[in-house]
Amino acid sequence: MNWPLTIIIATCVQSVLVIQLFIEDTARRFSIDEDWLGLLASAETGMAALISLFVFLKPSMVGRSLLLLSGAMLFAGNAACALVQTPEQLLIARAVMGGSAGLICSWAYREVLNCDDSAHAQGNALMLQSFCLVVSFAVVPHLAERIDSALYWVNGGWFLIMLVALFRVQVSALQPVSSTTSLTSFSPLPALFFFVGVVALYASHGAFDTFIAELGSQSGVALTDIGYAMMAACAMGIPAGAMASAIGARLGVLRPILLAVISMLAAMVVLALADMQVVIFWVVALAYNFGWVLALPFIVLAADALNDGGRMASGLLMMQALGMATGAIISGVLAADAGINTALVGVVPIALLTSVAAFTLLNRKVAVRVEIYLDR
Repeated sequence: MNWPLTIIIATCVQSVLVIQLFIEDTARRFSIDEDWLGLLASAETGMAALISLFVFLKPSMVGRSLLLLSGAMLFAGNAACALVQTPEQLLIARAVMGGSAGLICSWAYREVLNCDDSAHAQGNALMLQSFCLVVSFAVVPHLAERIDSALYWVNGGWFLIMLVALFRVQVSALQPVSSTTSLTSFSPLPALFFFVGVVALYASHGAFDTFIAELGSQSGVALTDIGYAMMAACAMGIPAGAMASAIGARLGVLRPILLAVISMLAAMVVLALADMQVVIFWVVALAYNFGWVLALPFIVLAADALNDGGRMASGLLMMQALGMATGAIISGVLAADAGINTALVGVVPIALLTSVAAFTLLNRKVAVRVEIYLDR
């Protein structure tokens, strides 16, 4: 396993995610409503999708210099988030962070797919990412009592580690996507199913991540309890990542994704039927995050199984970011009109069921192709 690459993925992704998980702190700091929260999240992930499209179209332009520049811009954007005074300035800083993270992660995911066991490699990265999130949740609330914008200063430390890893990792320019190489002849229908499955799954996460902590706060759950619950939820990523790493490719793609979605849907059923209180918040956060982390390596595995000369793999982060942005903006609009609970219960289950349907259809269309991949 390429540990500098693992560190780059873990620190880059967790530092962007943790900003989403502390979104209620942003809401209090700038006194903004649900519309603006959704806009902030969608601006960051939307810019990541745009830059990922650039990597998809011009992969050969990504080399060490551009990666280091993106790392520096990510660090600078994070520092700007700590210093800005208006929501508009924060929007720009978050967009810069999203674009920089999009380029780095697009390159890193392509490198992971070149590993001998991409699911195992992704599982290791997710375990480290979850550990970093737990550390952030443990440290930020204590520093916040003494330092303004403590979250961004903690993030700055992770980004420095990421920059060191970028200096040490072996960087080779990505090759353009082949128009001829594939396991079988290219078929647009499996590609469409994969696209819908990924975008829908990440739309559910964009909605959940943006508003779950704010929902707990509005429902009377103490901020300390929210912090501890989210820290425990992030810790659930460690056993989920270990489980994914241990399973590897043995169970194929569909069954682990179905298991993950069942866990996330169970969290939504609890959210819909039970009155929000501390215990319910814990159950929802833990169940959803376990399923979420478990699903991620197998999405990468599905991309590699469909790897028609790199088409799906190189566009994976673009689909993820597009889904996150879509989920955040739709749930933000619904939350402003009908409340956060209604928005989450409406958007997340529909997105998850759409994703399951798409991956099921994909599995039927490419069953032979996946078996060939798993036996390689």
